[in-house]
Amino acid sequence: MFDLNEFLDDLKTVVSIDSNSYDPVGLNKCVDFYQSIAEKQGLFVKRHFINDKTGDFLEISNKENPTHYDVIMMGHIDTVQPVDYSKEYPFRIEGELAHGPGISDMKAGTLSMLYIMRELSKETYDSLSIGILMNCDEEISSRYTEQLTRSFARKADYAFILEGGKNDGQHTIMRKGTATYKITFHGLACHAGHILEQPNANALVEMGRWAVELHKLNNKETGLSVNPGICSSGRAGNVVPDLAEMTVNIRVTHKSQFEEFESKMKSLSESPYINGVTVEFERVACRTPMLPAPGMDEYLERVKKVFYEKLGLNFSVNPMKGGCSDGNFIADEGVICLDHLGPHGSGGHKKIEYIYKDEIIHCINRLTVLIEEIADYKKTH
Repeated sequence: MFDLNEFLDDLKTVVSIDSNSYDPVGLNKCVDFYQSIAEKQGLFVKRHFINDKTGDFLEISNKENPTHYDVIMMGHIDTVQPVDYSKEYPFRIEGELAHGPGISDMKAGTLSMLYIMRELSKETYDSLSIGILMNCDEEISSRYTEQLTRSFARKADYAFILEGGKNDGQHTIMRKGTATYKITFHGLACHAGHILEQPNANALVEMGRWAVELHKLNNKETGLSVNPGICSSGRAGNVVPDLAEMTVNIRVTHKSQFEEFESKMKSLSESPYINGVTVEFERVACRTPMLPAPGMDEYLERVKKVFYEKLGLNFSVNPMKGGCSDGNFIADEGVICLDHLGPHGSGGHKKIEYIYKDEIIHCINRLTVLIEEIADYKKTH
């Protein structure tokens, strides 16, 4: 029987642990906490050491050493907030809202996965192989754990991502892909007083030209968005900059747009505005678009039916979202994947971040119904 007070106590504990993506100590404190809950429930737990830069990857299952998953649930442990942020903005309940750093994105959803396992019928629990996956680097594009996540996806039939649910109640089956590029400009320094007489090549000016040209690629019709987000250059006002660096993030609706964008950068590098400037670019992070896997249309009809019959709810989906999650990788492996299944809330990455306290049980009920529907479906298929 679900106990909201117990859940809120556990949620307070985990929200009060700062777990920035670059803080392996804080991350592993959260891992320890989730592991302790899972083991008390009799679940099988494996910790995968990734590296010294991040926390461990948790693999939790109701079966020992599973080679196949009927369904996986996935969440991330890391947050964007810095260390000690929870001291300034602690977990708190104000009326119907529960606030705290990372509570919506996505500590409430990650904790919910363990509580969902308690609510399943014994028949469903025994008949299905269910996996719970938790990584510690999602907020930095899962740069260390993408391949591990994909390896689990290839063993799974269905996947549920418990990113914080949206207040409109809609769920997600499509997300844009994303890539981040580091672009470096090499020029030739010169005293500002000798620009007209001595050889020079202003790397900053060339970077400015790129920022303008890349910004022009934003296109509502194709869904491509381009954001030159970080620029740095120069060491003194009287010196021509010989080095400039820019970080650019793009969002795409199709994989082909990655190649098209890189072709544009190659063209710009081959015809510089400032003679003597050379340019290098590197893709430092990438997520493929989350697109519906084969069988998604049929599955959505099943979900709509069971939501209405068991919960009295309509099930609806968003248009393609610009934000990304680990669902991008999982869907790319051909797995039927639903996202934004966590407790409803808002304010992710902000001081006001919150979930609706009474939404927690509704989230757990929704996921319980979804998993038990899969068990029922597999009996006859």
